Amino acid sequence: MSEGVVFPVNPADGKRSSVYGGKQILADSVAQLDPKLAEAIRGEKDWRYQYPGHFVASIQASLRSPAAALQNARDGLAAVHRQFQFVRGGQALSLAEALGQTGQGFRTHVVR
Repeated sequence: MSEGVVFPVNPADGKRSSVYGGKQILADSVAQLDPKLAEAIRGEKDWRYQYPGHFVASIQASLRSPAAALQNARDGLAAVHRQFQFVRGGQALSLAEALGQTGQGFRTHVVR
């Protein structure tokens, strides 16, 4: 099992998947703004070739207002924290749970 931050597990086949994770995160980011778009994203069968259109539609939904842009960003980040996992020593936690256990939170650094 890989350690560190890993892609979500697709419940359909039990495998880690960037496609599954990407679809879920993008859909969750727009679900409050445009539920039909979220449904279309989750149901997309040809993600490899159709995802750019879904990203454009997501951006268009977020451009409706400053509040919509913030909603999209907050919901997308929350989805990343729910969907991605952090694995260490064979134990998998959601990214949100793992970050909560560090006691350090987020920090920024300048790289020169």
